[in-house]
Amino acid sequence: KNKSSLGLSGTPIFQNDVIYLLDSDGIVKSYHLQAKKAILLWQSKIATKDKFYYSGGLTLHHNTLLVTDGSNMVAAIDCRNGHIKWHKQFSSYFRKAPLIIANNILLQSANNSIFYLKSNNGEVIWNKFNNNDEIQAFSTNSVGNDKTIVASDSIGGIKAINSSDGSNIWSLDPLNLEVR
Repeated sequence: KNKSSLGLSGTPIFQNDVIYLLDSDGIVKSYHLQAKKAILLWQSKIATKDKFYYSGGLTLHHNTLLVTDGSNMVAAIDCRNGHIKWHKQFSSYFRKAPLIIANNILLQSANNSIFYLKSNNGEVIWNKFNNNDEIQAFSTNSVGNDKTIVASDSIGGIKAINSSDGSNIWSLDPLNLEVR
């Protein structure tokens, strides 16, 4: 069986009659949908290894498509032409779509570490590595504004994190309902 026929990795994005998708070969594709047919506009291979990519995600931010491919990579692609603006590799694997908060990128790794990046170049602003004192399993239910990121963990706890430096602002422990 041809590996290309194995399907999508992550949820496609549809905007202005254009669909963006990441396939299981680590190739991002853009199609213009016209009268019951899809015309390929461009494709960009973002995968750095020859393997099957089974998860990852896409986020559209202005004219940039932010991509995680299920490996340790995140990339920014110009959605108008498929040009890769920047491409970064990390020691952690990313299985979820990037989240935009205050014009920056929040990533959660498979080992529940989080990274906060500049959207224009992928430079790491701060990161928090998973350890018992700092982060439990963050869910995708993260929200934020210019100053605060609020994320829930796997046991129902909630943490507020300062978006400028990654410091903890407060946390809510669901087991004793106490704000710390």
